[in-house]
Amino acid sequence: MLIKIFTLLSLISGIGAAIGSSLWPLAFIGGFVGCFFGLIVLTFLVVWIMSELVDLKVPQERMDPVYRRVMYLIIDFIVTFMRIHIHTEGLEKTPKEGRYLLVCNHLNDVDPPLLMKFFPQQEIAFISKRENSSMFVVGKLMHKILCQLINRENDREALKTILKCVD
Repeated sequence: MLIKIFTLLSLISGIGAAIGSSLWPLAFIGGFVGCFFGLIVLTFLVVWIMSELVDLKVPQERMDPVYRRVMYLIIDFIVTFMRIHIHTEGLEKTPKEGRYLLVCNHLNDVDPPLLMKFFPQQEIAFISKRENSSMFVVGKLMHKILCQLINRENDREALKTILKCVD
């Protein structure tokens, strides 16, 4: 949805730049590309400011709906812009209501947020290694979307984190 809005605004900007210009094709392309990338930068700045408002010392008991919606928009944008094709099987077998445990391995750092795309109604609690909390912008967003950090060095503490996610 975000990419459609960016494209529409960029088209309008390109047309506006081309009107009255003797080099209208270049003006259109410049207006379109400039607006599109300007909107991407603006989006990044908004997300960065949102992440700066996060206090990591305050424990999250529920997923923040504003941050959740922002994450959905960003994930949808990334999937569309990068032309990521995802194949899923068995989603119809997952419960639509109630709680369940979803355990999966992932190949890269993008996999966990992609899970959110396929489970929009469920409030998924993620478990992540502690080192991920120091990632620029992402670490603070993870905190707001109910990502629990696990201490892989201490089994007892790790189990407590897992039980917290189940609750």
